[in-house]
Amino acid sequence: MAPAEHNLTVAALWCIGGITVTVCTYSLATASPEGSHYFVAWGAILFGGIQFLKGLFSIGRDAEVPAPAMLTVAAPRVASTGSGGTVTDLSGSQAAAPR
Repeated sequence: MAPAEHNLTVAALWCIGGITVTVCTYSLATASPEGSHYFVAWGAILFGGIQFLKGLFSIGRDAEVPAPAMLTVAAPRVASTGSGGTVTDLSGSQAAAPR
């Protein structure tokens, strides 16, 4: 798993866990007839948010395609036999024709 994907997965787990704890404790507190306290798991939610942003920003840096390879265009290798028994391709290099 790439580091960016790992950060996004960890972020999702922390955020979902923090939101789940907050929603569950809030619903228990409001269901109580005399009222009660509830727990807001803001630390887990904040950590998950930071980790998620870290994963998003590192997605572009994890690409393994080097920039020069993306910009290189292969020259066509069409050959023709010229006079004198030499083979010339479009790049201008010459070689002796096979006999």
